[in-house]
Amino acid sequence: MLLAGSFRDHDQAQRLRDRLRGEGLKASIHEADLGKRGIWHRVQLGPFTSRSSMAQARSRLTDLGVQSQAQRFHAPQAKRQDCDPAQETCPPPSSQSAQSPPSS
Repeated sequence: MLLAGSFRDHDQAQRLRDRLRGEGLKASIHEADLGKRGIWHRVQLGPFTSRSSMAQARSRLTDLGVQSQAQRFHAPQAKRQDCDPAQETCPPPSSQSAQSPPSS
């Protein structure tokens, strides 16, 4: 997975996701509950089938002026009932450990 951005404001995440989709990249938004730090909306790409396909996507992001960070992908244990496939927005699973958002 590639993290292309992390925002407190959902609208900012949507704008980045829509921009990346407009460039032909498959971006989605996932929510991360960071406790006292609040909910962050992460714009992610992936998962990728190979390192080379991830590197190509990362290069494309760089060309677009978007910094990215590689992340490990954790496959969902079961189909999430709380996801909205039309929006591709999913709240975090309750067992997922929260990570700090990237510093800007």
